[in-house]
Amino acid sequence: QPELNSSLHLTLKLTDSFTTYLDDQNLRHIYRLDPDTKMEDLIIRVATDMQNSPRQWQFRQPSSSLRQHLRSHETLHLQLLGISNRGIGRRKDGLIVLTRQSVGQDLTLSGLLLPQNSQLFAKPRLTIRKSRLIVNLGKSLLFLTFLHSHLSLVVAHQGLTCLAVAGQNLTTRRHSCLPTMMHSLFSASNEIGADTSDWDSDIENENLPSSSTPVMQPTVSCVRHHHTQTDHSWQNRNAPSSSAQNANAAAPQQLWPDWTPPSGRYRTLYDDFPDFTRAVFQTATSNSTPPDLDISGQSVGELAMAFVNTIKAAVASSDFSHILSPQRNFTITKPDGSLLSTGTGVEKEVLYTAFSWYVDHRGAYFLPRFDDTCSIVTTMSFTSHAYVSTDRREDLMILGCLAALLLLHGIAPEPLGPAIIQFAANRCELGSLTWDFVGEYHPELRALLDTWKTMGPSGDITPFQSYFATYRDLEAISLESRDLAQHNALGPEILYTSLIGPQPPEHTELKAFFTGLQLPCPNGFDFLQVIRSSPGGSTSFIARTWTSIIHDFDSLKSHLLVSPLASSSVAQLAQPGNPVLDMNLTQLLHRFLQGSGAPCPQLFAEAVPRLSRLIPFDQVDSPGFRSKALCWATTGSPHVNFDEQYRITVHFVGPNDTGYDSSAYRASYMKHGLISFRTCFKVGRIPVVHLADLCSRTYPARDEEGNDTEPFTLQQAIDSWLLIEILAGIGGHSML
Repeated sequence: QPELNSSLHLTLKLTDSFTTYLDDQNLRHIYRLDPDTKMEDLIIRVATDMQNSPRQWQFRQPSSSLRQHLRSHETLHLQLLGISNRGIGRRKDGLIVLTRQSVGQDLTLSGLLLPQNSQLFAKPRLTIRKSRLIVNLGKSLLFLTFLHSHLSLVVAHQGLTCLAVAGQNLTTRRHSCLPTMMHSLFSASNEIGADTSDWDSDIENENLPSSSTPVMQPTVSCVRHHHTQTDHSWQNRNAPSSSAQNANAAAPQQLWPDWTPPSGRYRTLYDDFPDFTRAVFQTATSNSTPPDLDISGQSVGELAMAFVNTIKAAVASSDFSHILSPQRNFTITKPDGSLLSTGTGVEKEVLYTAFSWYVDHRGAYFLPRFDDTCSIVTTMSFTSHAYVSTDRREDLMILGCLAALLLLHGIAPEPLGPAIIQFAANRCELGSLTWDFVGEYHPELRALLDTWKTMGPSGDITPFQSYFATYRDLEAISLESRDLAQHNALGPEILYTSLIGPQPPEHTELKAFFTGLQLPCPNGFDFLQVIRSSPGGSTSFIARTWTSIIHDFDSLKSHLLVSPLASSSVAQLAQPGNPVLDMNLTQLLHRFLQGSGAPCPQLFAEAVPRLSRLIPFDQVDSPGFRSKALCWATTGSPHVNFDEQYRITVHFVGPNDTGYDSSAYRASYMKHGLISFRTCFKVGRIPVVHLADLCSRTYPARDEEGNDTEPFTLQQAIDSWLLIEILAGIGGHSML
């Protein structure tokens, strides 16, 4: 046949006609596949589907004598073709010629995108068009369209045998008409003149791999997974269900369908144990004896670094039992090695500090979503997510682990939104983002989706322009011609992309984060199941946890106990004219916490360099900043605990209070106004000695030249002192 001796080439000028012709001949097949699919398996599937198609294509088999000497990938009916000359058209006619390439036994679809293979198989405008990767097979063309989590494949073949169908009587005969017609319609002569003006300059005889050079397979170093008799991998224990696919690929075709939450197997954790956190530790390490978790150092920062390194070891082994050991000690020591501070308060402070390191690099890890919440940043498209580096996957698993531990301690892992936790805890089922759930945390989004659902395909799309521009990089006008099916499918997509992001849950980076959230252990422990085992399901667990967020003083008030001066301290301060005795100290502290901003901007600016860098100073004007700061200094994190027994206590103390400090430096500390914090007991002690000193001064203050300076009033002096000293207690354990 003439085409068998002709150079195979890309059909560019007549692409649309060529595609239509293939459809007419049942030579285009659509699949949804994982990028890790081996090319050998794909080619076998394509050939099988051709044989089972209405045209009933058949293939010649190699002789049995030859077949016994060949490997399976060497007997494929279709062969892989690569672009010659880096995709530069021949000088004589401008055609892009294809040459045979061998298929390695381990070559996958994603392997075609490797840098060493991309010139052969992933050339923009030639084999990448409109986000579609086109791969050529044998004397055929194979189109692959990446639709987020899947591949759409279109197959075209030349020079093959088919079965003609005539009524009920099927007779087999070889067809030469189709190859001949295809050659005449889409021959080289008809392709001459294709527009190549925007291609690279001519480069003849480029030093590219020859047809005898196997295509290289990507080396993707994955974190090793521990396997026991029960498979505890993320894929099996929390595999996304059929309704959990990417909103663009396989989302439910209606918003908020009837949804039944998946069950969890840890319901008794919420019934039988007074200490929920410890009960989780014991459950996670049952049937094993992990080593004690001992984290020590001379500062919170040192402990946080040591803790992250311990998590890295857990990630490497896919075994988090050491991280969840019931025997745990977080200890801050003095330079001489003696104890400075220890306990659960230190642990929470270390945990929050480690998590804050990721928050400080927000752009690398947190993807802004609706209502200023965040999801997880993905650095690669789903087309090439297999190439995400090992370090990146490790970072995201550590981040997931830290987020899970915060949740375990009743702390919302801000800036992550509740939606991504709800989604992950329920096996990535989009149905878990119910109408009630979305309305609770994102009422504007629910109203937007309700409008979308009721207006139908003929409704005005203008109000949705902001959404499409922000989350889809799309002009709303491009959807004016949508039909009912497309309109209904867009609803779940709007929900998914607004709260989770553009990539499906099968994406490597999302899977890494979700695996960290699981805290997997050899006995099959899965923290995501703990979340959905909560009475009322994951929704109630998340609701309780998100009450830990302090929005203003009212969020803290019910968790705060202010203890007045002890009678012994009152007697010590009973001096004529002492204003402290006439003050309502509880009201004084409440009034301070209800305020906002820096009372003395200059004094505040001078203090900032010696304060913890973890503090978001740009939020000093927000209504909850002072309440968060007090909670952070007292407990180790700027979040309250849902359990009322874990209340924060603030004592106003006199000069002889040994709970403030028992050393010889107590009087000096008090004179300078240092506030004592013990995170292990959630207690703060405010010295009234300094408060009395502030009351005795004259305002406005004077500088050395006698000019008025800050503070200008007594209230400014008190508020500035409290603010700076409370902030100084964050991240520092210089005194007990």
